[in-house]
Amino acid sequence: MRFGDDPKPAPYLNRKDQRRLLAMVGVLCLVVMGVSWAARPQSWYWLLPPGNETAQNEPVRNETESSKKHFVDVGAINTDSPSQKNNTGKRVSNTASDKRKEADSKKSASSDLPAAWLESINDQVMGLRANESDTYYRVLSHISRLDDRYLKKHARKDVLYVNLLRNPELFRGKLITLRGTARRITETQVGKNQYGVRKAYEAWVLTPDSGSDPIRIVATDIDSRLPSGEEVAVEIEATGYFLKLYSYASNGGQYQAPLILAARIEPSVVRISASRGTGLEPYILSFAIFIGLGTIIAATVYSRGDRKFKQKLKTEFSDLDIPPDDFLEQLKEQDTKKNLFS
Repeated sequence: MRFGDDPKPAPYLNRKDQRRLLAMVGVLCLVVMGVSWAARPQSWYWLLPPGNETAQNEPVRNETESSKKHFVDVGAINTDSPSQKNNTGKRVSNTASDKRKEADSKKSASSDLPAAWLESINDQVMGLRANESDTYYRVLSHISRLDDRYLKKHARKDVLYVNLLRNPELFRGKLITLRGTARRITETQVGKNQYGVRKAYEAWVLTPDSGSDPIRIVATDIDSRLPSGEEVAVEIEATGYFLKLYSYASNGGQYQAPLILAARIEPSVVRISASRGTGLEPYILSFAIFIGLGTIIAATVYSRGDRKFKQKLKTEFSDLDIPPDDFLEQLKEQDTKKNLFS
């Protein structure tokens, strides 16, 4: 039997160990937060901007795809905005959106070609007739003098190939922006005209919605970066007036292609502006260095503590491979009041 004070239990969770565990949990939380922050691409834009080039030769398809989703068959649209008559007999708009639609229609009407220019246009004949050539060169001369900002501001970007094919009268003389893959880019012949047109270039373009049916674009200028030839494949963009359905003969019969008269044919590019610094770069780098050094120091301290603990065990218990009964006998011989783990 043993008399006296009961032996103190080994302090496996003393204050020192508790502080170490809390410190380890804190470091683990910081590591998780750092990994989450580093996993976001935008976290590194200050170091590596999203795109080192100011332009890429890639097609811009966002607007085209958006127009597919929100397109409504224009043949079923009633162009008259909802309105009602007041007591004075004048027509007033029902809502503010109707007023905006009316303003937009007036704005687009101001950029449309005069109806008198289009009286001789006929979609049911092959090529261009003699009385259509005057309008052809007149429109080319007219659009070549318009400002690029004006053209892009007033041009419609939601017109699809099928709209031009099925409802040519509805879009004739209107500004349209088209993007697609040019499969042929050549210089076309220019006849005698009184409008000063001396050069013209044509591109046969396939848009995402036209399939294998091309659209013919004729312009008075072309970007020097574009290749020329009978077989090319380059993404282009052009803004011009829809004139007519151009009928032409090809293998298998007679076909029709929408004819767009533009001022310039350009490569379709995506403009990417380099991301500017936020001014937080030094602080972010300092924080990252602090986290890295803190992790290394904590790991070193914990490793040294573990080695000291093992050495202390080896000093107190020289032979840990003895049978359990002999080990218990050695424990009885130790001073029970001595704190082994302090």
